[in-house]
Amino acid sequence: MPDEGIPAEPFTAYVGRVGIVPNRTTDFQVMLLFSTGITKSKWATPINTLRFVKHFYDRNAPSEVLPELVQDHPERYGSMGLEDLGDEMFGFLKQYDSGAVLNEAYSTIPASNMTPRYAFQYMVSSEDSPQLSSSRPWADGTPSSPALSMKWKAPLILTTDEGITLCDIHN
Repeated sequence: MPDEGIPAEPFTAYVGRVGIVPNRTTDFQVMLLFSTGITKSKWATPINTLRFVKHFYDRNAPSEVLPELVQDHPERYGSMGLEDLGDEMFGFLKQYDSGAVLNEAYSTIPASNMTPRYAFQYMVSSEDSPQLSSSRPWADGTPSSPALSMKWKAPLILTTDEGITLCDIHN
């Protein structure tokens, strides 16, 4: 990880102000897509914008790059330059290692405690809590089947390491 520079988010915020919409932004990358046969005037806009941001970084000038941020939070960002902001953001990213946290979050797939069909049947049922022990809930086809009662409920669905948990928010 670099110790200095401009993180992608401040750059993305600036280019958004001048009408350029990046396709993707991560901590350190901004992806801009160009069409085949694009004219010089079209590809020159992001290149010139990048040059402007570099110029502002070298001058350590935040108010020209992110005036809304400075205006909304003058006590925090009023005297902070773009270089200072970038260094602080890089320090935060280095300290908390967000890449490792994301890798950890996406490295395991949570176990599913129920099928999507069962979750839907629970949502439309009048039942107070799901019966996770049954391998085929409501398979008996009785008239009291939740799919027939259609009493809508809106449970809160939480995904954890242990799987999917349904919490009834109506009680």
